Amino acid sequence: MIIVYERKHLVSTSVLSSENSLLEIFLNEQYFKKRTKDFLPGPVLQKKVCYNTTLERGKLRIGTEAAWPPVQRRRLTMKLTVEKAKELLAIAREADPRHEPWIRHSICVGDTAAVIAEALGLPDPEYARALGYVHDIGKYKDVMNVEYHDIKGFEYLKDEVGIDEQDAFICLTHSYVGGDYTAQAGGIPKAHPLRCEVLQAHKYNRYEEIINLCDLMCIFRTMTMEKRLIDLLTRKGIHENSHHHLMKSLELKKMFDELLGHNLYDLFPDIVI
Repeated sequence: MIIVYERKHLVSTSVLSSENSLLEIFLNEQYFKKRTKDFLPGPVLQKKVCYNTTLERGKLRIGTEAAWPPVQRRRLTMKLTVEKAKELLAIAREADPRHEPWIRHSICVGDTAAVIAEALGLPDPEYARALGYVHDIGKYKDVMNVEYHDIKGFEYLKDEVGIDEQDAFICLTHSYVGGDYTAQAGGIPKAHPLRCEVLQAHKYNRYEEIINLCDLMCIFRTMTMEKRLIDLLTRKGIHENSHHHLMKSLELKKMFDELLGHNLYDLFPDIVI
């Protein structure tokens, strides 16, 4: 039995040896000066049971069992910045030299995205850069098996690093053109709630669309989408969704040409053709 001693607020807890005992405890100041840990062993905290209590004539009387009210804690999150993104890449680089290729690719995506965001007149081109830097961060969690790097990246940023969920979404959105999880290179991925439900319910913002685009224009240098698509087909093969992915990718590029009012390749004098 867990007994709750209280005086206006819950102060400390203790454990009775017999649940059938009739207990009346006079409250005194010394009880309230002691810390909770002096009364309650750690494992008991897991029971999540308490009792209704009433105070009569300075005595604590045990009432009926009641559910322990859940403690509501507000999770503090941080917005993604370029500085934080660089810090995460540095952690990955130090952890394993095999991370270097995707880190170089991510930096290229971020730098390319910042150019496009500025050309479009978006309020924060550096935010686009930061998103590009971390879009593949899920590969840090398992460099040898990147099949779920989208999911691992989203969970890593949101749950482990404490990045705002909207910013963490870049790990999911970058792989799938327009939120269509069948529109990715290398075949249709295995079904997962984050891909099939959460992603499809998520409306891409302009920054996410830019990263979608730049991931299809970068290896280690900025290149035409056509050249990048050939690279993806060569490395990942032709699959049942390859034509669909190609068409969705080219539609995305056309959309940005129209937004800019000219061919977006004009923004990059040294683009690899």
